[in-house]
Amino acid sequence: MLTVKPISIIFNFLETFWEFVAFLYMESEFVRRRGVNLKKIALIMLVFLTLVGCSQKENDLVNVESSEKSAAETSSPTLLSDLANQEFSIKENQISAGNHDSIVTFGKAFVNLYTGAVAEQERVTFENYISNKNLLKFTDKVLDVEQKQNLKGGTGVTFGSDNTFNKTEFKKLDENLYYLSLTFSNQGSGMSCKLLVQSEDKALKIVDWYFGNKDGVDTAATGHPAVRKLDNPELWDDQQWVDHVFKKLEKYESELNT
Repeated sequence: MLTVKPISIIFNFLETFWEFVAFLYMESEFVRRRGVNLKKIALIMLVFLTLVGCSQKENDLVNVESSEKSAAETSSPTLLSDLANQEFSIKENQISAGNHDSIVTFGKAFVNLYTGAVAEQERVTFENYISNKNLLKFTDKVLDVEQKQNLKGGTGVTFGSDNTFNKTEFKKLDENLYYLSLTFSNQGSGMSCKLLVQSEDKALKIVDWYFGNKDGVDTAATGHPAVRKLDNPELWDDQQWVDHVFKKLEKYESELNT
């Protein structure tokens, strides 16, 4: 749709008005006989319309700044909500190498959702990414603790939802089980995320994940990168492992709060 700005209308009117004034002043015997000072009238009108135009321009600038501020305030939560509600499905019952692009997109969305939630201190849901109850509970808890740690400046990395992804490693481990490693950065801060992905009812799901940042909460709870392996899709069904991880997580949170 074509729109015309109010300030343009005003200047067009001024141009036409001046032409009209010049015509009257130069050509009208009626005006000259009565001594009407058209220049003075035109000047008054010009000042008035200029003031109106400036006021309109200031209002437009205020409205633009207000809109930009409003957009900035709502963009991040909206983006995180969109990521959280996104669904990733495949046509077959099991994933395969042919689903490479879908799995990479899925992994990147999870990374952006998690790191964006840390940066924005937002509560988000990972239910579209994780179905295992223990892993889902762990992810929610790690996010909560990492947000607290990030507020205190206790992390050596920069979190955000606008990550730049670099190297990708994609490997088949078993039928319906793939390993995905994503290297990415945010404002020059380099990170990585490793994922185990499989299909459940034709939907992609994470069965294990690990950022492994030096000061990361998941590192403290599940182990150093040298010993933390991602090759077991049933790891989070091992209640002994789960209990041990949550004890370490509780201890880490307690130390963080003191």
